[in-house]
Amino acid sequence: MKLNEKFTFGQYSNLTLLEIYQGSAKINRCLLKDFLSNCLKDDNVPKVVVEWEFIQLIVIGEDEITVFPDNTFDENKPPGSDNLVHLGDISNILANYFNSFFNHNWYGIIETFEKYNSKNKQSVIGGNPEYLEWCLKEKIINIDEETKQELEKLEINRFNGIKIVQKATNNYSYQPIVLKEYYKFKIT
Repeated sequence: MKLNEKFTFGQYSNLTLLEIYQGSAKINRCLLKDFLSNCLKDDNVPKVVVEWEFIQLIVIGEDEITVFPDNTFDENKPPGSDNLVHLGDISNILANYFNSFFNHNWYGIIETFEKYNSKNKQSVIGGNPEYLEWCLKEKIINIDEETKQELEKLEINRFNGIKIVQKATNNYSYQPIVLKEYYKFKIT
């Protein structure tokens, strides 16, 4: 199999050997937004963060997250500026919460980002040379030694969650974290 040869089977059907090996440094923002929104709407996903009881709504855009806190802190007092919920910078809390969705087999409650991708928009997320290694081991594909050496010289992009930064009160930007590394085939 050569670098630009497409797979005609499996989860990576229509992707090239190179695309599967390397993945992409750019994550489809619409896919990411839809996945996070889907997780957020899922009633089976616990809202385990203490601050969650003070949050009325979270809206996820393609590059920002907006948090709408409850309008009143104390129900026994009249609404007013001295009775508003002030959350402060909860970017770390949001990052920890949303990044938990990218852990594989999150108690089986939600599907993985990869599975969501294959069912919806099918774009390259991160490199998966381990899949190629498995295909070689099972003799599903054959990659000549020259192509393996060529691949091993290239960086792999590994999607590693999202980074969240506060932009303004209750408004946060987020971006994918993509790590770069090299891979060495174990099967010769």
